[in-house]
Amino acid sequence: MKTILRWWLSLVLCTVFCGYLKASPSIETINARYRNALFDSYVFPIGDRPSNASFTGFQFVNNNNHSGHLLLFRELYSGEVEKEIRLAFLKNKTLKLINLRNQTETILHVNADGFAKFNIENPADFGFYRYEIKK
Repeated sequence: MKTILRWWLSLVLCTVFCGYLKASPSIETINARYRNALFDSYVFPIGDRPSNASFTGFQFVNNNNHSGHLLLFRELYSGEVEKEIRLAFLKNKTLKLINLRNQTETILHVNADGFAKFNIENPADFGFYRYEIKK
């Protein structure tokens, strides 16, 4: 069963990334580098329901080391550049957020309702982040 889940997740990630990658690292590079961390996590849908005009994505939660990953998509017809997205299990937390596409780090504050602001400049683009909960 775990093999089927891994195959399915690889297929979904490949399908999604192939449609969004342009001048970014190749899907093979991203898949090889982060696949095991994603497979060792619990996965939750976040953002809006996909509609070709939404901010949507997945939160990968690893309870063992107080960290996780965020895969966010600004779909093709989304007019929003910035969006507040509810994150699971992170109310009132401060996160170190690492953009895995360009290796930049920022501090992100999650409010009391569990929402945090994300910015994706271009339609049909994505953000892929690793987060660590600050103590």
